Amino acid sequence: LTARLPGQANFSADGQLSTGESVGFGGPVRLAVGQPAIFAAWWRGKGEVGAGRLLAPFELSGRATVTMNGVAVEDMTAAIGDATLKGSISWAAGDASRTLRTDLAADRVDFTQVRALAELLGGRDLRDSSTVADSFQIKLAAGELRIEDLVMRDVKVDAGFADGGLTVSEIEVGDIGGARFS
Repeated sequence: LTARLPGQANFSADGQLSTGESVGFGGPVRLAVGQPAIFAAWWRGKGEVGAGRLLAPFELSGRATVTMNGVAVEDMTAAIGDATLKGSISWAAGDASRTLRTDLAADRVDFTQVRALAELLGGRDLRDSSTVADSFQIKLAAGELRIEDLVMRDVKVDAGFADGGLTVSEIEVGDIGGARFS
């Protein structure tokens, strides 16, 4: 499947589509968007005043597995503006909970850009993380992590949240305003 979409966007998927009792898809996917605000207005079906307006041109690709209970993208590469992320991300819904897992490495991460992309594709405001999942397992290594005006360098995070408890296996910041901590 290939599609040219509004906002100078191109989508392609090539893989196995299952129907019947077990609906799903597995195979390589790619989405490249040159004009995110226009794409966002089309994707969300309304004038975009939020996520897409803030977003730099982006490209996502990887090997996707989509089932009725979740989505996983392995061997993922995401370019948002001039930042590149690689790794995997998955979201799964079980009987009583939803779980989000990431294992990402990046040269630079602008949290505002990543959140805008997630809100655009997910179709909802992510300030309340409970709208996304009940538990999280986050691994991230970044040369630079920017959260609004705060810039951190040489960042490593391995943490999870489940059943109301936070588990931190590793947090390391090589430089945050001249300080270092782990």
